Amino acid sequence: MLSKYTWRHDSVLQAITNFVIEHVGADVTVCADLGKYSHPNSYSVLPSQFAISSLRPDIVVYSESRKIVCLIELTVPAEELVQNAMERKHRRYLDLVQNINPRWKPDLFTVEIGSCGLDTQSVAMLAQSLVKAKLAKPIPAAHIRALRRQCSLIALYCSYHIWLTRLTEWFPEAQALMCIN
Repeated sequence: MLSKYTWRHDSVLQAITNFVIEHVGADVTVCADLGKYSHPNSYSVLPSQFAISSLRPDIVVYSESRKIVCLIELTVPAEELVQNAMERKHRRYLDLVQNINPRWKPDLFTVEIGSCGLDTQSVAMLAQSLVKAKLAKPIPAAHIRALRRQCSLIALYCSYHIWLTRLTEWFPEAQALMCIN
């Protein structure tokens, strides 16, 4: 059963995924763990050219020609737990990054958006890192600010919806992902 917290996470993940798809280069592939929502870039297993693992990062961005792979892991924790969540995600994916096929240059990025909309700057750092790794075209600062605002608002609105429905049964099949433009 899809939990309301997974719905909030996946709503923010969809916004980040769409942003990354919009800004990556032509030879870059983007896969996102959004299979339950029929997203066109969904995946269910980590592509085997990197590693064999049961772990599934939220987004995998890679360039076959440059042999660069970026694993992106999103967390939408309570504001007071942001630092703990970041450290936990780094520990969780450290072995995977170390076991990536040696022909590939791996990077791990954790993105944290507080459940009440706290912007931790990790979205901006992710965007800048994708450009630096030459996986994305230069991204205007206004686009990065818009994504940061969009992620914060989605997390906040989803949390508010979760609070409003706290006493009712959750029906995830009827709940589409939250979108804010």
